[in-house]
Amino acid sequence: MKKLNQFNDFLLAAVVAVGLSSCDKERLKDSPDSALLASSIEVIAAGPTSDAVVAVNACPKGMQKDSVAFSTFPSTVSAYLNTNYAGYSVQKSFRILTSSRTVDSYIAVIQFNGKPVAIKFDASGNFVKVLEQRERRDCNGDDRGKGWHRGGRFDARDGENRDSISLGSLPTAVKSYFATNYATDTLLHARVGKDGSYFVISANKVLYATVFSATGTFIKRDQLPPHPGKHVAINVTDLPARVSTYLAATYPGFVINKAFAFKNNSSVQGYAVFIDVSGTRYAIQFDASGAFVKVLPIR
Repeated sequence: MKKLNQFNDFLLAAVVAVGLSSCDKERLKDSPDSALLASSIEVIAAGPTSDAVVAVNACPKGMQKDSVAFSTFPSTVSAYLNTNYAGYSVQKSFRILTSSRTVDSYIAVIQFNGKPVAIKFDASGNFVKVLEQRERRDCNGDDRGKGWHRGGRFDARDGENRDSISLGSLPTAVKSYFATNYATDTLLHARVGKDGSYFVISANKVLYATVFSATGTFIKRDQLPPHPGKHVAINVTDLPARVSTYLAATYPGFVINKAFAFKNNSSVQGYAVFIDVSGTRYAIQFDASGAFVKVLPIR
């Protein structure tokens, strides 16, 4: 009888677990995103084989989106973009107005290395955040859901890291390029993008991010600023809560690619986090307490 009761308890627990899982899935599928979409800006128009892509939460409820010339933006906006997104081109520009017609903020949708990036600035032109992009319609053809689906533009957000590849799987051309040009680099991590391009994190006293095309042709190489201490790969859970809070507020929809701590002996001196935000990669540095230090857009 005891065994029968144990089996019944197990069966009940399993049914409850399945029920909760089903509820979670339904909640994800059926939660309306109409408010998000009403405040959105289209960054990629729908094509024959793809749906439109929008930047959400661009215009808060009660405010008005007003298309204006980029030249009317505060000079601090172009200064920020020139520093952080060298080679960018403006795709769309808006000011966000309050009900009294005063400027609340500015939105610039730019092209950076062939990808759209929607960026919000305050009324003085100071950087606020990179807006999250979503697929306009999900795989069921409606506007409900998480804003991405498996196989879609932003499916890396499921956290399964399907774009991570082993270093041994890198094309011969990529490995040969490192052997010839950066022979003293230690390769640490590699990912492959939706376009087939390769993103490699390596170390040679400091950390580097190197990008190659789908055919293994070198595209660019970025160096993180020197930092005291030895870099050590860490789990996302080892990052200070302050880091996660900053990333969630400043880069909505972000996905962490890799995280490192800089250590002198056992003392942490700072952190470097590589993230993907709607298809554009960034390397972001934080101090030992998790406070933001510097961002480096990569590609």
